Amino acid sequence: MTEGVKPLRFFLGANTPRGFVSRFDQLERREDGWNRVIIKGGPGTGKSSLMKKIAAAFLADAVPGEKGRVEEIYCSSDCLSLDGVILHSVKTSIADGTAPHTIEPKYHGAYDTTLNLSECWNEDLLCQNREEIISLSKRISSLHAQSTRFLAAYGALNGDNARIALEATDVHKAAEYARHFASRELRGVPRE
Repeated sequence: MTEGVKPLRFFLGANTPRGFVSRFDQLERREDGWNRVIIKGGPGTGKSSLMKKIAAAFLADAVPGEKGRVEEIYCSSDCLSLDGVILHSVKTSIADGTAPHTIEPKYHGAYDTTLNLSECWNEDLLCQNREEIISLSKRISSLHAQSTRFLAAYGALNGDNARIALEATDVHKAAEYARHFASRELRGVPRE
């Protein structure tokens, strides 16, 4: 990788107390000749690995300051897994189009290209491991449902704590203290 050229990394989806929130709609950039590649395929078909290799190849050729910026979008459930890549130099976004952030093509060929990695898997090998695959898939779903319940419970508890704290807070006194603290500690700091 070229020294000093690093990708911008972020999430476009998250599990929250109110359920999964997706911002994958922000990958749409139909203006100015952009294209979108939607990768489909089951777990383990290589969607993330393919995107990592593509990002690495573009980063290896990137020159600091040029339009070679690469953005990597990470999976909120697995921070080692990529859910998307944005390649500014070729005006292309690539995204995992499977659940929970399902993306379907809107303008086949004109803007969207679908790549189905399921066409590359070894169906005989998968069938041989059917019971293990089904068992692990059920376990993952169960753990995801449990974490969603925990997040919802945390959201309710945190909301109640905030309401209780607000009832016991002199808001005007806190604001005055914050102004005093800022004027004392942030002297000489330019204000926007």
